[in-house]
Amino acid sequence: MDATVALVGEGVPLAAVLDVSRRAAEYADAMADLFVALVHEHLLGALTRVQDLTPAEAARLTERIQRVRPLARAVNDAQFALAMDRRVRAEYDGLTAE
Repeated sequence: MDATVALVGEGVPLAAVLDVSRRAAEYADAMADLFVALVHEHLLGALTRVQDLTPAEAARLTERIQRVRPLARAVNDAQFALAMDRRVRAEYDGLTAE
C-alpha cells in the first residue's frame, strides 16, 4: 500500500498503478510456480503424502522449506533488479539517441 501511495504521489494515476499491480501478480504467480516445482522436485523428491512422514521428518522438511523461501525471494529480487536496470538503461539510451 505504501508503494501505491508513493507512486500516486509521484504522479502515476492510481488506475495505472492498480493495473500494473494486478499484472505483476500474474508474473509473481508464475515465479512462485517455478520455485514450488523446484522444491517439489529437489526437496520433496518421491514423497507422495505428507502423512507418511514421521513428526521429526515433517519438522525437518518444514524447516528446509522455510529456509528456501527467502532464498527464492532473493533470486526473484535480484532478477527483477537486473531486468529493471536493463530496461531503464535501454529506455534512457533510446531517449538520448534522438
